[in-house]
Amino acid sequence: FDTAIAKYKKLYAETPDSANVITMIANSFIQKEVTDSALVWLKKAASINTEDDALASQIASIYFNKQNFEEAANWYEKATDIDPEDPNHQYNLAICYTNAGMEEEAFEAYMKVVEMLPDDIDAILMANNLAIRLNKTEKSVELLKKAIELEPDNIDFLSMLSYQLYQKEDYEGVLDYAKRWFDADNNAKEAVQLLYQSARKTNNPELTKKYEEIYRTFE
Repeated sequence: FDTAIAKYKKLYAETPDSANVITMIANSFIQKEVTDSALVWLKKAASINTEDDALASQIASIYFNKQNFEEAANWYEKATDIDPEDPNHQYNLAICYTNAGMEEEAFEAYMKVVEMLPDDIDAILMANNLAIRLNKTEKSVELLKKAIELEPDNIDFLSMLSYQLYQKEDYEGVLDYAKRWFDADNNAKEAVQLLYQSARKTNNPELTKKYEEIYRTFE
């Protein structure tokens, strides 16, 4: 690789505007695991190929591996600016923000991933975890409903949403989702408790009696 670097540097002296030559120098340093030098040359290439999102992403990846998450985020931001339709850039950006402790920014990035990849359950759950930590209850409810659309019988999702709705005093919503929870797990005493309390809150004596009787079977 030292020989390759020497030859490429001669080419660079003759063609200093060649991003390809610069990238080859950088990649040679990467093979030698001299990442600081690789970054210097990759940034030179990026200053020429300003619309190369893969190059920006490569620089971000090196910073990420060096655990410089804020700088990695800066370069993933460049990549998303160049190609905002690539969900991988947005996903990586969200991970960098999370590792950098930038939870608000991480939440917004994950929400963009969810918008781009509505069936990505991992992105939905990561966004939901951040929504809960940031006290974004409405967003958490929205995300849990998306998760349940993908996994209708997931007891964890159903129980989380049922409690969220009860705290929001959305008792009709509880009657819907806690029933789904109980249908998926007939041993879920907590689901019946929520159903009973929500039936009372909605002044529905028939349902109140029904769930009271079911609750007694657990005693």
